[in-house]
Amino acid sequence: MRALGELNNTYFFLTSDHGFHFHELRLGVGKWSVYETDVRVPMLVAGPGIAPNSSAAGLVGSHIDLAPTWMELAGIARPGWMDGRSVAAQLLGEEEVAVEAAAAAAAAAAAGRPANVAYIEYHGLGPVGAPGRLLDSFNNTFRGVRLVGGPGAGPRFSSSPNLLYAEWGSDFLFSSVVFRELYDMDSDPWQLTNLYGEWSHTHKHLVDQVANLTLRLYNCAGASCL
Repeated sequence: MRALGELNNTYFFLTSDHGFHFHELRLGVGKWSVYETDVRVPMLVAGPGIAPNSSAAGLVGSHIDLAPTWMELAGIARPGWMDGRSVAAQLLGEEEVAVEAAAAAAAAAAAGRPANVAYIEYHGLGPVGAPGRLLDSFNNTFRGVRLVGGPGAGPRFSSSPNLLYAEWGSDFLFSSVVFRELYDMDSDPWQLTNLYGEWSHTHKHLVDQVANLTLRLYNCAGASCL
């Protein structure tokens, strides 16, 4: 790359598979849950316009956002059928390159939903186990959102709530929702207190918004997800 003179014209992305828990939250060892231990992954990026030792700590996204990001960095229009959205703006910190991100943020604001959100979905593998214990089951089928930003609600919130919301389905098609969890990640980073029952009364409007957002992202595809 250096010999070709392309080192300063190339972006490098280094990331990993999803996380892995080691008995946190009284779980076994694995990576099949909705909690921070499992859904957070490292990502290192280097290239033109990215400041050395900088951090995009507030970035919420997933690997599905990588292809749209690469296309925006290359100046290529993303096709409407492609899932994900570009996070180039957060990586570069330059508004002039954030055409798609700015459009997505404007659409999010108009719809009254957070712009910084990642959809999470998993379908239980069934009776998968290890010696002496069960690690997964069919009823470990969930969908949810990890979000930062959006409408505030109540005294516990700043203007940018930092939340995880998840719901478990009765089957692979989510014919019905049998259990829900909601965590305030600012006050409870280890996700020890499920606030859904309390907030479904005290912060009903926000809980309804987050649940509706989860359902919309579950049903959407391509540009309709922005």
